[in-house]
Amino acid sequence: KKSNSDSVFEKSKINLYILLKLFFKHAIVKSANADFICKHKVKNSIKYHLISKQIGR
Repeated sequence: KKSNSDSVFEKSKINLYILLKLFFKHAIVKSANADFICKHKVKNSIKYHLISKQIGR
């Protein structure tokens, strides 16, 4: 009986670990995407600024 409850505990621990891993992976991907989008926006705004300066001249 004890070994059965132990295995259930081990399984739940493994499931929790997998969930945590997935969550962190997702969080890292999301923050990386946000970082990329931020850089992309900055690049585009600089490009836009340069083009508008050229048109202005």
